[in-house]
Amino acid sequence: GKPPETRRDLYISSKSYLRDPAVFASRAFPTRAIDLLHKYEASGLHAPMMSYSRVISSLFSVHPSPSPPLISSMPDVPLGRLAANSQAWDLFVRL
Repeated sequence: GKPPETRRDLYISSKSYLRDPAVFASRAFPTRAIDLLHKYEASGLHAPMMSYSRVISSLFSVHPSPSPPLISSMPDVPLGRLAANSQAWDLFVRL
């Protein structure tokens, strides 16, 4: 069967480092977390609401930087506030 919501939320949080204070404090673009959410969606098993909320909050807190094209295969590319806000609203609409 499918794993419970709590386990899925912990998996997303741990694999994307969203609960790591150093990562959260850096206000980096959470590409790993977004990729995990999309993988869950593609499998037909949506992530828990708390996971979406955490990622959306993280996106609205992204530190401004130059905004190259969004390339999820390059997680170290600095992405700007505009790209982060756009991605946050995209995730919100998916809820």
